[in-house]
Amino acid sequence: MASTDDPAGVLFFDARRRLGTFPVMISCHRGANRYAPENTLPAIHKAARLGVDFAEIDIRTTKDGQNILMHDGTVNATTEGKGAVRDLTFDEVTGLAAGTRFGGRQFRETRVPSFEEGLTALGDKMGVYLDAKDIAPEALDAAIQKHRLSQRHVVYQSVDYCDKLRKLDPTVRTLPPLDGLDGLDKVAAIKPYGVDAKWTILSKNTIDACHQRGSSLFRRPGTT
Repeated sequence: MASTDDPAGVLFFDARRRLGTFPVMISCHRGANRYAPENTLPAIHKAARLGVDFAEIDIRTTKDGQNILMHDGTVNATTEGKGAVRDLTFDEVTGLAAGTRFGGRQFRETRVPSFEEGLTALGDKMGVYLDAKDIAPEALDAAIQKHRLSQRHVVYQSVDYCDKLRKLDPTVRTLPPLDGLDGLDKVAAIKPYGVDAKWTILSKNTIDACHQRGSSLFRRPGTT
């Protein structure tokens, strides 16, 4: 008899091995946020152990211009702290416990990670879905290059942000949102790597239209 402390990882890995090449790529939202506190190192590590293609993480900037992982504009929802990320220093944010609201003794010491720590936690195989909530394009591009993510990243943000980022560095894999086919021409005009589509607009016509314009298609994390 064999034992493991990661049954979900074992089952998922075995399923992928038996099924062979998947027709789609799989991304964990805010890291593996059902198994560990969202946007934390344990959540990213868990996503890597599951063997998914991407871990999605949210990036924000602190009062003193440093970058951390946080979905909301405030720290209220996932930590014991209060206040806007933009009004707090890097040390103040990264000193907050990010696991107490999730529950479980193993997460009591889990802190809000820096963007740098989050990228390091990816390892050397898993891709990263970068939700640029609040980070300067120049800082984001520098991080992509530093961590050698050119072939395993996508960047989600508005069409305007993605256009600016691509003009700054044409190799960045931009992923602007697509809410309907009537907006596809505007999105396609900036020549993105792909589009991030609402679940409700997915159809063979949508997929074909995106592929005809040279864009991959991602389903927006967290939408139904």
